[in-house]
Formats: sequence, structure tokens, C-alpha cells
Amino acid sequence: MKNCIFLAVLFILLSILNGGVSAENLKVAVISEKDISPGLYTVILHGSRHGNDLETIAYLDPLNDDYEIELDTPAFDYRKELSKQDKDALNIAKTFVSWHSSFMQYKISRLLTKEGKKIGYEIKPLYMPFEYGRADVFDISYWLRGKKAVISIKLIPSVDRLIYDSGRSRDNE
Repeated sequence: MKNCIFLAVLFILLSILNGGVSAENLKVAVISEKDISPGLYTVILHGSRHGNDLETIAYLDPLNDDYEIELDTPAFDYRKELSKQDKDALNIAKTFVSWHSSFMQYKISRLLTKEGKKIGYEIKPLYMPFEYGRADVFDISYWLRGKKAVISIKLIPSVDRLIYDSGRSRDNE
């Protein structure tokens, strides 16, 4: 009986902390520059914190839409530029993601709900594959919680180890 009460209380607390809203995966579709809708955007610039920061990526969050893009990372890991026209927003994002010496090109993707409703855009750098074993070094999770698109940004484990452990696994220490 105590276990049932404990589980019920735990479920209620987790529901309250999560806002009572379940999460669902978002879809990501690669597009070209010309497919970005005209309008005003908040530009979210994540990374570029040190000289070898591969976790550098940008998002365009349309103003006055139903959704908000939120990064699941501390506030000091990103900055926002508000109310930028589509072309200016894209140029800011492209410049931001292309600073690394291993940058090869960028990839633009549209973030969509399961129903195909647009949430925003992602501008992701692709790096020279011979540097890190692949061009796309990101392990990104996309979730929709209510009207917030929550994005978690990490490096794939092999690249993370290569950069931060000089190729040594943390398990062997």
C-alpha cells in the first residue's frame, strides 16, 4: 500500500514539474536557403565558447508564431539576437557557424511537428570528415513540450572523446 501511495505521489510530482505536458519528437527536414519563409526571427546562437568548440550551431525562431525554441543548456552557452529579418537572420547564423578552421559547409533544416507545422530552422556546420571521422559531429535531440521545442545539443561520443579526452575513453581512467 505504501508503495502505491509513493508511486502515485511521484507521478503527480513529475506531472507538475513537467507542466503536465507530454513530449513528442520533432521532425527535421533538410531544405535550401530559398525555402526559409520571409519574416522576423529570433536568432539563437549556441557555442563558439572556445577555440575548438565544435558544438556551434544556430537556430532561427520565427516571431509571432505558436512555438518557441528553447535550448536544453545553460544560458551562458548561447545568446539570442532579437527581431532580425529573414535574410539578416540567416546571414548572422551562417557567419556564426562557419568560424571553425575545420568548417566545410552548413546544412539548413526545417524543424516540424508530427503534423508538419513549422517551428523554426536549424543552421548546422558540417566539418571536414578527415578531421573528426565524419562531417556531422552532432547528437541532437528534438522534443515538443506543449508549445516549446526543446533542443538538446551534444557531440557524438567518439568526437567528444577525441576532442576532450585526446582519444582516451573516460571509462579507462
